[in-house]
Amino acid sequence: MRELAWAPADLTDINLPIGAIAVAAIVALIPRTPAPALGPEFSSAVDRKFARYTLGRFAPRPGSFVHKLGAIDLIGTVMLLAIVTMLVCVLQWGVRRSLALRR
Repeated sequence: MRELAWAPADLTDINLPIGAIAVAAIVALIPRTPAPALGPEFSSAVDRKFARYTLGRFAPRPGSFVHKLGAIDLIGTVMLLAIVTMLVCVLQWGVRRSLALRR
């Protein structure tokens, strides 16, 4: 049986410092000022979205929690979650397969 020159545990030795550097960079790059208020054109777009989905029967007050929920792009969010899930599954499968082939 052939001995591996590296072990999977060796990969975690470098991943931890790289992860710490990435977290520090993200924290350093987050702006300290709050986001600007939404303009009237964005508010009217959310109002049109509610009018389309509820056939004009419901229009939440601008600035309310329900109005802010209406601003979320649900289709894009679902698609992004599906893509990331598939990517993670493929990467895990590929790593397991490559490690199994090396044994």
